[in-house]
Parts: sequence; structure tokens; C-alpha cells
Amino acid sequence: MPFCKNCGIAVNSEAKYCPNCGTEVFVSSKSVQQQFQPQGTASETWQSRRSIVGAYAGVADRFVAQLIDWLILGVVSALLALPLGLAALIGNPFGLVFAAPAYAAFTSVVGLVMPLSYFSYFESATGQTIGKSVMSIKVVDQANGSRIDFLRAVVRNVLRIVDFLPVFYIIGAILVLSTDKKQRIGDYAAGSVVVKMS
Repeated sequence: MPFCKNCGIAVNSEAKYCPNCGTEVFVSSKSVQQQFQPQGTASETWQSRRSIVGAYAGVADRFVAQLIDWLILGVVSALLALPLGLAALIGNPFGLVFAAPAYAAFTSVVGLVMPLSYFSYFESATGQTIGKSVMSIKVVDQANGSRIDFLRAVVRNVLRIVDFLPVFYIIGAILVLSTDKKQRIGDYAAGSVVVKMS
């Protein structure tokens, strides 16, 4: 059975990251377990293990990753909306009565569906969006460090709306700064954590 090299707890043999501290798991020797044998009471040992949180991604890493992802989404959205936007802007010289309403509907759908699809697909497929990859952070299951499935990624990203409130991810940032595992509401609901890659 593998043990976390950082906090010493036993982890699931399929886990890639420690569910306690978020450290990448690749050590599976008994020497690590012996190194972390309780020296005090069970309660003291549990508290010391719970306090090791160094490998969870903080607000700064997550913010820069989000900025990169939203810049990419903005460019792609603009390129997709350009033909309809030009038709609506030019005043419809081709007699396309639907151009302005179609443009409004298209941009509304793109504004909701594309980010949800982008974040959910990448976080379930690899655990990393392009921004997270650049920042070397990854979304994983908080219980065993494996990838989250697509449905959990969708839940995590739908709740991004709540984390964004009132503006600029204030609620999400407060939660990431104040919780042991640096989780926002979407992470709690999906049972996920964001960890730093080593």
C-alpha cells in the first residue's frame, strides 16, 4: 500500500495524489510509514497530519490559470461570433432578417455553453485546462487523487457562477483562502481539490 511522502498516511493504491495534503503519491515503502508512526496521542498525530497543506493550489495560481483560460475563451468566442456580428453590424445588406437576433442568441449560448464545456471537458479528461497546465495545477478527486468524471466536472463548473459572486470570484477566493484544502463551493460539491504538480 502506498504512503504519502509528505504526511505519511496510507492512500488508495490507485491514488495519484494524497487526499490529506495533495502531494503526489509515488512512494510505497514501509520506511515512510515507520517515519510517521504516532509519537503523541492519536489526536495530536491526526492534527499534525491535517495541518500539512503545502501542495494545494492557492488563489494566485488559480487566478492566473483562470485568466489564461478566459483569454483563450474570449479569443475563440470572438472568432466564432465574428461572421454573425459583422452581418448584424453592417445593417443586414443581404436581407437576413434574423442576423441581429441570431447574433444575440448565438453570443448568449456561446457565453454559457462554451466555458462550461471547455472547463468540464478538460478537468474530467486530464484534470487540467490549458491555464491549469501552464500553472502546473490540476483538479483531482479529494478522496483518492484520481481524475474526476465529467458529471462532477460539470457540477464543479456550474457552481463557478456562485463562486464568482458578487464580482471577480470574491466568494471563491475567500473560501480558497480560508479552507484547509483550499476548496471553493464547486470543489466541495464535486468532491475535488486543486493541487500543485511537482
